[in-house]
Amino acid sequence: MKRGLECVEYLLYKKLKWSNEKIRTDFSKSLLIKNKLSGMLLACFGNSPLKCILSLLGDTYEPWQYNVAPRNYWNNETSKKATVFMLKELEWDEDDIKNKLSQKNV
Repeated sequence: MKRGLECVEYLLYKKLKWSNEKIRTDFSKSLLIKNKLSGMLLACFGNSPLKCILSLLGDTYEPWQYNVAPRNYWNNETSKKATVFMLKELEWDEDDIKNKLSQKNV
C-alpha cells in the first residue's frame, strides 16, 4: 500500500501539480486508469478511489465532500452531520433555515 500511495502522490503533486482542493474535486478512478494505475488501485486499495484518496489526504475533508461518497455511506447519522456542516458553512441562522432550506441547496 505504501508504494501505491507513493505513486498517487507522484502523479497528483509532482506530475499534475494539483492542490488538495483540486484533488478533492477532480480525483477519480478514470484519472488513475488514464495514468496506468488501475492495477495499483486494485492491489493496494481494493479498487476504491475513495480509500486511495483518504489514505493520501486523511481527514482533511469529510467523505461527502469528495466527488462520490462511499457505497452505503448515507444513513440518518451521516445525513444529519452533512446537513449541520452545510448550514454552518452557509452561516445560516434559524430564520434562514426556515425560509431558504430546500432541495436546491443540497
